[in-house]
Amino acid sequence: MGYFDKKQIYGLVILLSIVLLLPLILFSTKQKQEIRKEAEEVRKEIVFSLNPQTNDQANPWQAGYEQTVTIKMRNITADKTLRFRVVGLELDFDARVFESQTANLQCNSPFTLAGGNASKVGDNIISLVCYLPPAGNGPSQPQTLNPGAEITVGSFKVKVKSNPPGTRTEISFARTNIPEEASLEDLSKYGEKGIYYIAGVPISGTPTPTRTPTPTVTPPPHQCPNGENGNLNCDSQGLIDGVDFAILLAKWHTRSNTPMPTPNPGHRSADIAGNDNLVDGLDFAKMLANWKTH
Repeated sequence: MGYFDKKQIYGLVILLSIVLLLPLILFSTKQKQEIRKEAEEVRKEIVFSLNPQTNDQANPWQAGYEQTVTIKMRNITADKTLRFRVVGLELDFDARVFESQTANLQCNSPFTLAGGNASKVGDNIISLVCYLPPAGNGPSQPQTLNPGAEITVGSFKVKVKSNPPGTRTEISFARTNIPEEASLEDLSKYGEKGIYYIAGVPISGTPTPTRTPTPTVTPPPHQCPNGENGNLNCDSQGLIDGVDFAILLAKWHTRSNTPMPTPNPGHRSADIAGNDNLVDGLDFAKMLANWKTH
């Protein structure tokens, strides 16, 4: 039997080290993949639905018919209690079939309807922002949603126009946003669309709603006191309160590769921290640090 020289011994040690470390490396890689997968699935924890989801095709809604549609949210996780303070969403509808009014938007208790043009009807879009009012000079206690639980967050009313086209139309979710209490990650995904049958003049296919782009409006500093600290609705007293909080979360934007939502007319950009056209935790932290309700 021969003996190993030093070079061969070193080679064996290195080979043995690789064999021993390989399972650890594979385990670490698997963990990173699972963490990345969990992060990608964060947006799939709350789903929306409309009630009624549809109507009887044999008994379509007639011109002039009015219907209140409620918006429900359900926690689809098996074992996770979700916590959040604000719910924001946009719904597309065909303005040739339906009409709606901002005055008909509602949020269910304990939520409050956000004003300051955050909740409105226009350009074939229903925008609804419901938030939990802050307590005193600090943020509110979060809403909890247990696994499998469902709540009604709000509602809107639509009216069938006098001479609607077609026999089938849709109301669908164009955008949803529920920032989680701690991570501020969006807990929601687009909800199930509503399909409704209307008595009217037949048309071919399903109409595709079009939206008129909202121009970017950033008021001059003297017209938006305290705007750099979070007065997003440009309140003349420079207040930073629940209205601004709702606007911030309605404009939440953490993906640099997609266009940032434009401010509503008369509002300041929600990117108050000035971090490369993103609206994220930095802006949220700056707003809370400068909270001013009187």
